[in-house]
Amino acid sequence: MNVGELIEYLKTCNPAAEIAFAYDSGNYWSEQVAQYVERAETGTLEPDNYSGLWTVIPDEEGNEVVLLGTRPGK
Repeated sequence: MNVGELIEYLKTCNPAAEIAFAYDSGNYWSEQVAQYVERAETGTLEPDNYSGLWTVIPDEEGNEVVLLGTRPGK
């Protein structure tokens, strides 16, 4: 999903609705869990070969992405 697609979707939503980030818990029951988003910022991602996920790289040039955080930033 890109920013333009997200903006178009958000135009259809209730402006007072809170935003949460949902993800698979990884537990035995494969439950989906969620946390409320507390901040949004831009950043750069780099693949992490150990975990198979992405690592956030602060203050670096690259492919900019929008980061939705569940805890306060710096």
